[in-house]
Amino acid sequence: MTRFNYQSIFYALLILIFAVFHNYNNEDKQENTEIIQKEERAEKISEVAFAQNIILPENENLNKTDTVFEPEEFMIIRNVDIEQKPRILSQVHPETPPTLVDLPVITATAALAKEAESPYTFFVKERKLRWPLASITKLMTAIVATEHIPPETQIPITEHAVFTEGSAGNFIAGEIFSARDIIHAMLIISSNDAAVAIADFYGYDRFVQEMQSTALRIGMHETSFFDPVGFSELNKTTIDDLELLVNYIGRNHKSIFEITALPGIEIFDHVSETTRNIPSNNIFSGRSDFLGGKTGYTDEAQGNLVSLFTHNNKEYLVIVFGSKERFIDTEKLFTWISQIDN
Repeated sequence: MTRFNYQSIFYALLILIFAVFHNYNNEDKQENTEIIQKEERAEKISEVAFAQNIILPENENLNKTDTVFEPEEFMIIRNVDIEQKPRILSQVHPETPPTLVDLPVITATAALAKEAESPYTFFVKERKLRWPLASITKLMTAIVATEHIPPETQIPITEHAVFTEGSAGNFIAGEIFSARDIIHAMLIISSNDAAVAIADFYGYDRFVQEMQSTALRIGMHETSFFDPVGFSELNKTTIDDLELLVNYIGRNHKSIFEITALPGIEIFDHVSETTRNIPSNNIFSGRSDFLGGKTGYTDEAQGNLVSLFTHNNKEYLVIVFGSKERFIDTEKLFTWISQIDN
């Protein structure tokens, strides 16, 4: 082989080695460049999120090279607490700026709007504030009566019950109704007479003690009961404790809320053997999306209302305390949830 041929082979090998090294170096540079770009984008997302008070997904590692969210691609923020001034953003395309869903303006002193029996809270205000229950007290009265008095037990209407302030149901002393009918009247029209009649039958003081014991058993440690009606300003609870009560009813006595969803019911007096129509005092009763609830009002408490609704096959809980317009405030919160959680 000639000297010229050796030189040709040598130069060819050099060119091949240079080409392989150059290609590998370019691929390495390209990969490093992509990683740096994604890290820069991740850092930009964090800066935007911080500026907008946006909660990024908890389990998303923004430094990963496989998945990175563009700054404009935001998720709907649940777990809303107005005290933390959150931004509620709807899903938008990258070329469109985020759309702010305004928080509803309500008159209630304390309020809650959330998916029932779940951690998803959309709106909360003063959840730890102890507030007079007013006639929402009767939910606990119904629980104790249901758990301790058989439904067909005949309950006499006492004079003590009839003379109770704010009577409803047109009860007369000496009439006798089943425990079931008494509970229906108490829940549907919020009859004070009916609540006192049940407590008198069981033993008034013992009944109130049972209400308090049941509250503690449920875990309502910020709640106190001093009567079965809700007259006492000392009948107090918090948003959190009332949610516990609602969940307890939903798991153990769902019929209580089913009763309150009715627009009215007939009850039977065993003395005169006549029936009486009891209409609901809740304007939501009879609505197809209303699952039940309870009203309450005293001068100290103002307007209270606890309501359960259904939307998109989910149940939603709305509570308002100290409201000037309890039904309007509740409707605003539920409508707002419906817009967000579509």
